[in-house]
Amino acid sequence: MSEKTLIYKITLVGEPQVGMSNLLNRYIYGNFDPPPTRLAIKMYDKRVKIPGTNDEARFFFWEIVYRAFLGINGWYNKIHFKGTSGVMLIFDTTRRKTFDDLAYLHDEIKKQVKKVVPGILVGTKIDLVDQRVVSTKEGQEYADKIKYAYIETSAKTKHNVTETFNSMIWEVLFPGKAKIDELVNKIKRIEKLLNQNGLKLADYQYLKEKLNKLYEVLENT
Repeated sequence: MSEKTLIYKITLVGEPQVGMSNLLNRYIYGNFDPPPTRLAIKMYDKRVKIPGTNDEARFFFWEIVYRAFLGINGWYNKIHFKGTSGVMLIFDTTRRKTFDDLAYLHDEIKKQVKKVVPGILVGTKIDLVDQRVVSTKEGQEYADKIKYAYIETSAKTKHNVTETFNSMIWEVLFPGKAKIDELVNKIKRIEKLLNQNGLKLADYQYLKEKLNKLYEVLENT
């Protein structure tokens, strides 16, 4: 039994029919087709065991269809973004307008979420290859611009669905650790390349020292 349960809120924002409900239903229930509904705001929850502890985290995922909460004097916006621990900005790779509207959506998010929280830009429906109009390069460049991670998904084929939500959960539970992991892996690849080529340069020892320091940071995080 858990010693305590930590509560977190993740907000998903996107245009109508970008596939937010499909992603959430696939991740939480294993289903592709969500029950039909006309609700502009939907909420899902999932419990996650926190690694290395006896505690668990309960994540509430709020799905907000952006056109539905405009023009209500900002009240609706504030209520549904309040307390957000992370943001997932969703667009449909087969509909250019859902990508073009991201700048407006991101501006709205910045107005409502005053603190710095992790964000992921999610491109959906990549199984529809022949209908795709937004490239991976465009998605990655915009994500870099707003300092979000970027990932492409298909709720239909399950591609990257679990990885997307796990990445957000990991960033919320262990802020910054993913960046350390990425840096450690890069240094490991460099070290391996040096070994393969028989290089014994001053830089080699420098890299090893940096790697050892990163190991210590990682172990203490």
